[in-house]
Amino acid sequence: MSLSVGLVGWATHTGLGMVNRDLVACCPWIEKWYVPTHPLHGFDPSLCLRNLRAPSESWPAVSLAREPQPAQIGDFLDGLDAIMFVECPYVHEILAEAIFRGIKIVFVPMAEWLAKASWLNKVDLIWCVNRWTRPTILDEHEHELRKGVRIEGGAWGIDLRRITYRHSEFIERFLFIHGTGGIAGRKGLKIVAAAAAKVDPIPIAIVTQTTAIHNLAPNCTVIGDVGTSDEIYSHGDCLLLPSLWEGLGVPLFESNAAGLATIVTDAAPMNSLRPTARIKVAREIDLDQGGLRVTGHVADWRHLANLIQFYDSTVQSEALTRGRRSFIEAEHNLELIQVYLRQAIEKLF
Repeated sequence: MSLSVGLVGWATHTGLGMVNRDLVACCPWIEKWYVPTHPLHGFDPSLCLRNLRAPSESWPAVSLAREPQPAQIGDFLDGLDAIMFVECPYVHEILAEAIFRGIKIVFVPMAEWLAKASWLNKVDLIWCVNRWTRPTILDEHEHELRKGVRIEGGAWGIDLRRITYRHSEFIERFLFIHGTGGIAGRKGLKIVAAAAAKVDPIPIAIVTQTTAIHNLAPNCTVIGDVGTSDEIYSHGDCLLLPSLWEGLGVPLFESNAAGLATIVTDAAPMNSLRPTARIKVAREIDLDQGGLRVTGHVADWRHLANLIQFYDSTVQSEALTRGRRSFIEAEHNLELIQVYLRQAIEKLF
């Protein structure tokens, strides 16, 4: 059957913006993309346009929306069979109008934001990004789901065309992606900072989208916001990911595709993509994020420091680094996964 889907979501060059960008790059059946204002980056069309420089023959029609306008929302929804959003609806006026028109609703959840799901009973299809998504939804939100909602999936991926594979013969540079730090500092900056002080002078690059980070050991180099995800991974040979929790963990897909080694918190989903090493969990903490009970897995910074020292200057064969790329190509290639996502949407009709 012919299928026309509209995507609603940010177009930033990292985080959820890259998840959306990969969707429009890999899913030819996404014909429209509604881009709302980002709460931190504001309304900057250049962020969206930068994302659109990609190896795709046909991109969807992009609606850049400073504020929701009825006419623009109507134009966006015209001709669509379904709308899709990752993490949350972003523009509730679009959700309401889509429901009024009988347009199907497709939701791709990330664990961090399920608490903001008073609209869950409007969703027709939930596509799970990994095998932990379904039990999370059923354990925490089963009473909010509408009768007959389809819960499918269990896999996610990236557009591999935007990540360059690079072979590093030695692990000499460690990379930590701080981004904006995440809720409750969940990315693990404090853990990395403590470990870095112990392993000085082993170099650690910290990529951040926030203002200057202070009180770091001299072996830490702070790198500001970069232009592309691909550029990020040129700064390291091994990714450090001591997150307290992740909904998906896109850097794990990207870093493996780039050929990097990975050292991650030993908890799901961080430890699910064949990491090079797993950091012991020192303790678990219960957090309340807007009504959602989240278990934070606090990585042991001393163990992280020991792992950095152990893997520093390790020799890597090209077969090893290429194998990381091949794993993502086989298991987490969004160009392949989108076929099953489309089939799941088609079952709604």
